[in-house]
Amino acid sequence: MLWLKTVVISVSVCMVVGGRDFPPGFKFGAATAAYQTEGAWNVSVYRVGKREVAPATYKDVSNSFTRK
Repeated sequence: MLWLKTVVISVSVCMVVGGRDFPPGFKFGAATAAYQTEGAWNVSVYRVGKREVAPATYKDVSNSFTRK
């Protein structure tokens, strides 16, 4: 639902600011960073003095580090 709001706001701004039209067939896209999708969103192991724990030790990781 957030992407729909983004599209509506973007189109509205273009209409107000300069009346620019998007080319025919133009598609809006979005991207995400691996840090946002790798999992362990509820674990706080990144503290000063602690070693980083390998992502493979978490249950909800996508396992991109050990994939073959």
